[in-house]
Amino acid sequence: MKMRHKFLGLGWLCIFLLMACGGGMGGTETGNAIPAGVGYAVADSIDVVSGMESDPGEISFALLQQNPGLWQKVEKMLLESSAYAAGSCSSTSTCDDVAHTANTVIDFDGGCEVDSGVTATGKRFFSWFNMGDNSCPSPAAPPKVFHAIQREGATLIRATDSIDPNNFCAGVDQSVVLSFNDGRKLTITECGILSYSNFELGNGSSSVTETLSLPVAHRVLKGPQGGTAFDHVLSTTEPVKVTVQKAMDSGFPQNKLIDGIITVSHQIMKFSVKTEYQNVFFDFTQCRCYPVSGTIAITATDNQTGATLGTGSATFNAAQSGNCQDVNATFNGNPISIPLNSCRGI
Repeated sequence: MKMRHKFLGLGWLCIFLLMACGGGMGGTETGNAIPAGVGYAVADSIDVVSGMESDPGEISFALLQQNPGLWQKVEKMLLESSAYAAGSCSSTSTCDDVAHTANTVIDFDGGCEVDSGVTATGKRFFSWFNMGDNSCPSPAAPPKVFHAIQREGATLIRATDSIDPNNFCAGVDQSVVLSFNDGRKLTITECGILSYSNFELGNGSSSVTETLSLPVAHRVLKGPQGGTAFDHVLSTTEPVKVTVQKAMDSGFPQNKLIDGIITVSHQIMKFSVKTEYQNVFFDFTQCRCYPVSGTIAITATDNQTGATLGTGSATFNAAQSGNCQDVNATFNGNPISIPLNSCRGI
């Protein structure tokens, strides 16, 4: 059975992508950590974390802020009803409580609009393995997330290509392409793995430990004339640890605590930016996409020589980033901007 719905979670892609990697299209300053390029690499890293954590049925927080009563209604519509229909993107799901597996495919083909002025082509694949008991609302609906993760060792694989259950992220080469009304195109080729453990049910809340790894993550932004604005490869040298918390009376996780490292390599400019997360806290009641507290350490290195090109840091606080505004950071003692303007998704 197919459901057609507005792609509101991963699809909340109101994207403000800066042409910042080396100034002009393409960039020529190899091995030189341009401050704008460093800032954008850090932003890409944060987008990976926030985007990977979104459930395929999740609604945008901007809408929920306008009507908090939608929390329970949206969860019921998207996760329990096989007849919900609205919007223009098609979704097909299967869920098996006996085998403890589930699959969802979201099909953007035909120029599906994922947000105002942003259309997409391609598909996204979601596969759950080793889910908990009673996770499936129906055989044709996505699993109830916090039911699914109660089984020790549950795993969620997310990719832009079909997922081989025997070799989770092997051979991923299909992409999702986002087209913006100003002529830019963002191509995303990706496979990410979320592994769940340590589910705890407390007084009025629940929490789970997740680890995020990125076997495949590649983003290329083309300008209106076809030139390459940036070419990024993202990786995790070891899984990023994410503790997700949820109040029992809310439909989706409210906050997340993150530790770990994500590296973004500029393939054109030939330098990499390592972002180390230190108790970085997301609170969906304040900002859907970006942190409201915690710190990050930034290190840029030359891809060819391995030499350190610079270091920096940033501290998040609700007053500064609570409305998804730019976050100020330092790099080599100078101020840089991390463009946290919107959810770019992955």
